[in-house]
Amino acid sequence: MLQETRFASFEKGFAQIVSIVFHPLFIPTYTFLLFMQNNSLSFFLITPGSQWMLLGLIVFTTFLLPAMMMLFMYKMKLISSLTIRQRSDRPGPILVTAIFFYLTYYLLKRLEIAPVFYVYMLGATTLAIISLLITLYWKISLHLVAAGGVTAVVTGFSFISQQTEPTLIISCLILSGLVGYARLRLNAHHPMEIYAGYGLGFVIMSSLYLIVS
Repeated sequence: MLQETRFASFEKGFAQIVSIVFHPLFIPTYTFLLFMQNNSLSFFLITPGSQWMLLGLIVFTTFLLPAMMMLFMYKMKLISSLTIRQRSDRPGPILVTAIFFYLTYYLLKRLEIAPVFYVYMLGATTLAIISLLITLYWKISLHLVAAGGVTAVVTGFSFISQQTEPTLIISCLILSGLVGYARLRLNAHHPMEIYAGYGLGFVIMSSLYLIVS
């Protein structure tokens, strides 16, 4: 019994860590880092040094600013918790995230770099808006929306750059499954909310990359 309790405690702690590490606000940064690790750095039409400056911009606009706004909303009692587990807490933070994602898209497009990443940010903005509308009626998994989106963008990038990367795609699928397990283990979602989130993210992002290519 004691071993079962310890395992359950470990399992829940692991699920919490996975949920934090793969929080939707981190995903744009991870995605850009994946692009930076690609061998075709010239694909970005900018120097490696400038890419790190661009990464700083992305961290600031897609993570720090939305996170600070959520903290402000929590302090002002506009949301009941920073984890926004309650569906009623989600519209405000999602709307703020959509605004900053669109700002990132706008700034990247103005820099006239290759479209592969600013199209991703357009897709992320679109997903945030659709998720906002769904959240008014149903608690879709935002973690899995982000996971489905990044799986699609990695797959789309492989086709656009003509560099098939099965290991990376399989890794995205495995990590997506891990995130889905974590959200279920924490009782944050029902299975259908997980599947719908992943499907939405993958379909919308894939559609955008098919249009661009």
